[in-house]
Amino acid sequence: MFTLEHALAADLFSRHLHLLWQFTRRDVAGRYRGSLLGLGWTLLSPLMMLAAFTLVFYGFFELKWPVEATGTPQMDFALQVFVGLLAFNWFAEVVNRGPVLITGQPNLVTKVVFPLSLLAFSSVLAASFQALISLVLLMLITAFLVGGNITWLALPLVLLPFMALLVGISLWLAALGVYLRDLGPFMALATSVLMFLSPVFYPLSNVPPEWQSLYLLNPLALLITQLRDVLFMGAWPSLKVITGLGVVATLLLTSGFWVFNKLRGGLLMYSDTPSATVARAETAIALEGVSKTFYRYQRPLDRLLLQFKGLARFARYDTISGLKPLDLTIQRGEVVGLVGRNGAGKSTLLQLVCNTLSPSGGRLQVNGKIAALLELGSGFNPEFTGRENVFMSAAISGLSRAEVQAKFAEIHQFSGIGDFIDQPVKTYSSGMYVRLAFAVATSVEPDILVVDEALSVGDGAFARKSFDRIMALRDTGATILFCSHSLYQVEALCDRALWIEGGEVIADDSPSLVVPRYEQFLAGDEQKERGVRQSAAQDQRRVSPQGSARLVSTQVSIDGQTANARNAVISGESQLSVKIRFASDPLLPCPGIAVTISTTSGQIVTSAGSWEAGVEVQRNHQGEGSVVLDFPQLALLKGEYHVGAYLFCERGLHSYEWVDPVSSFHVTQTGIARGVVRLPHRWHSVPNSADDHV
Repeated sequence: MFTLEHALAADLFSRHLHLLWQFTRRDVAGRYRGSLLGLGWTLLSPLMMLAAFTLVFYGFFELKWPVEATGTPQMDFALQVFVGLLAFNWFAEVVNRGPVLITGQPNLVTKVVFPLSLLAFSSVLAASFQALISLVLLMLITAFLVGGNITWLALPLVLLPFMALLVGISLWLAALGVYLRDLGPFMALATSVLMFLSPVFYPLSNVPPEWQSLYLLNPLALLITQLRDVLFMGAWPSLKVITGLGVVATLLLTSGFWVFNKLRGGLLMYSDTPSATVARAETAIALEGVSKTFYRYQRPLDRLLLQFKGLARFARYDTISGLKPLDLTIQRGEVVGLVGRNGAGKSTLLQLVCNTLSPSGGRLQVNGKIAALLELGSGFNPEFTGRENVFMSAAISGLSRAEVQAKFAEIHQFSGIGDFIDQPVKTYSSGMYVRLAFAVATSVEPDILVVDEALSVGDGAFARKSFDRIMALRDTGATILFCSHSLYQVEALCDRALWIEGGEVIADDSPSLVVPRYEQFLAGDEQKERGVRQSAAQDQRRVSPQGSARLVSTQVSIDGQTANARNAVISGESQLSVKIRFASDPLLPCPGIAVTISTTSGQIVTSAGSWEAGVEVQRNHQGEGSVVLDFPQLALLKGEYHVGAYLFCERGLHSYEWVDPVSSFHVTQTGIARGVVRLPHRWHSVPNSADDHV
């Protein structure tokens, strides 16, 4: 009967065939990457094994196989054992890798959008490649000794059901291996025992007749006996055996998909429909009561028990709420910024949207092709070249090989790594690594882009390019979910902001309304700890320059005198001047300059940017320049204030460097006015009228 699990397998193949090919190719090539012979080992290894079998079993032990196959006793035993070990090694490789298929590749689980069940298919195909090489070599030697046989054409009838069986086993082990870490060592021991419980070194006829029916319940024993009959005895595969293998394979594959999806969590409704379909749907992301609870287990077994309702009561654990029930709708084309402190739940929400986490409750609908910048380069293999990783990473993002080839020149040019594209990425600097990863990740042209602190990558020039790339995606109408601790970027890029705190949405409104509220919250929070952290904050006030522009010096003066503890601003009378010298890349547009004045608690009182005032900053041919900002008759009221200096791109969207605070000054005043700033105002008296009396 055709079940949902069969449909899932068919859908996986149809939609991810290119990705499956890329992962299988990477797996096979990665085994011999850097070796002198490379893939030549796939041929040399079985040849050396066959020679060793012949020498040891016939030359040393003088063993003979009971049934003649080739007419050459020494080759009979060696070839018969070779068939047994070929099948066993094929089986053992898949089984021993199964428990660590997912746990061994954590980045594919939490950092990229990836169909995890594809790993089981890739593992089986990679193991099948080596088995196929050995099988072809065996057939060539057999044909040379006694000639081929027409029954060899029936080998796929034996091999294909066994491959499906291996996929089912791999799905089971991959799912259980996440919860039972003892499964790996156990399977290594079990496969060693199974080698002696299968007819690897002896024929089936050596097993007592009364035990043979039970013995043949072992699928590996069925495979080995059928291979020997077809290859050496000229017999056609047994219909009964093939049917049995097919039934077992169907059961394992069906149950494997069920267990895999059961243990992974199946609450997320995820759609990667093409853009043409999404154009008819105004809602890009919809959450209805979506929540996420994390568990802290007392025993390893508790993770598995909790997945089954009937056993959950036996599990011992504590719960941590990562995201409380949330209703949220994001329309197509919206740019939504997420702000909040570390641990507030921002990344949890992004991972739920990307399907790298499954919700604990509620319903989540994602309409459209999604690209996630959660951790750049998560799918890269350090042993492979940049070119190879481009094709692999793009395949993970959903691009076909033809699409990647069409975009490759643009990706290469955007990354700016030159000839290093054909070098292993393990030789790259960290900047080269993330530049290539960003170029690949943003080449997908998604309907929905999820960004988690991934805009300031590489040096300053590339950071500017990366920000421009995101802006270009915004202009195409893509939906963008943007998480950042840079409140300035949230205001510059987004048209809607969510403030998340303690797993709850505190505010959902325009960035111009949400960001000030969040800044006030941070200022109050920092005020509580200011006595402890103030000295450390002063020592770490500079943000490292990113290569395109840097602050050389900043001087603050009051009425022409350097600001210090001995002079002070007289509120409403003194002029505060800030002189900034900078150096920049002369090949890039002249940077914009900004100055902030803030209270000692970190609350910004005012700011001024050269681009907002329409000032064209001048510099020499080496990229050096100076600007002066004057605040005549500074209207601040009494207190201590800090000055911050900032360098931005010419449009004021991307920051190059800042120093905050760069200097401090004191304000004195006459009178008893309270607050932070004395606003221009005018009093006037209004004559009383009869209507004013009650």
